[in-house]
Amino acid sequence: MATWNDIEEGRECPSQGCPGTLELAYPDDGGCSCHIAPPCGHCTSSFLRCTECDWTSEDDLPVAEPETELDRFRRVFKDRGVMF
Repeated sequence: MATWNDIEEGRECPSQGCPGTLELAYPDDGGCSCHIAPPCGHCTSSFLRCTECDWTSEDDLPVAEPETELDRFRRVFKDRGVMF
């Protein structure tokens, strides 16, 4: 599976064997209303779509592992000189 670093506009499609590139796409919800109240939901709900196979970043996003209490403790205190 692709990582977050691989999912970027202009990069190759992360689908196995697809020669397409990723481009920015928007949901079919009626269009932009930033002229009324920016930023609008249409613009903030953009996603990436492959030009060849129609793969979208909404279909197959990498899911982060939940952080354990110990990992959170280590992250919070690592720069404070606490030994553990």
